[in-house]
Amino acid sequence: YVTSIGVMDEVVHLFHATGLHDADAGVVPDPGERIEVVAWPLDDLDGHVRRAIAAQRPSHLLVFDTGGVTGHPDHQQATRAALAAARATGRTVLAWTLPCDVADRLNDQFGTAFVGRPPDEIDARLSVSRTRQQRAITAHRSQSLHNHVLHRRLALLRDREHLRVLYQPASTVFHFEGV
Repeated sequence: YVTSIGVMDEVVHLFHATGLHDADAGVVPDPGERIEVVAWPLDDLDGHVRRAIAAQRPSHLLVFDTGGVTGHPDHQQATRAALAAARATGRTVLAWTLPCDVADRLNDQFGTAFVGRPPDEIDARLSVSRTRQQRAITAHRSQSLHNHVLHRRLALLRDREHLRVLYQPASTVFHFEGV
């Protein structure tokens, strides 16, 4: 959600820093007051996601794993909305997740509520370059400035990210090539 022009400017800068140019495609409009995503009716959020799907026509959606990865209620609600929209539009949903060992280490070190997955629940382990992500982190200063948990998470993951399939329409077969 966007709560001020300054934050919206930051989101647009974040999109451009990562090579995306349609910042409005994934941004839910501010309802006029600060309301956390978890407080938005699921039908409203689902509607926003469906409109973004209609405009962008993605083959799949990428969301936070159930539990929100960090345990954040807004992330959990965003995932619920994306799942509802995916079921209605026939899109596969991939979830960004963390391995249990990484989540456990972060929780032990920082008292956080990360939710991890055992190896048999992770469908893909991707080798990634952190270059774009570092640009995004720099652009998203309100969330990343002095964020020791973020930097520790990236250090623990090194050049790997983890995904699992949350939803797959019966008519599709999704597989990760080269993973």
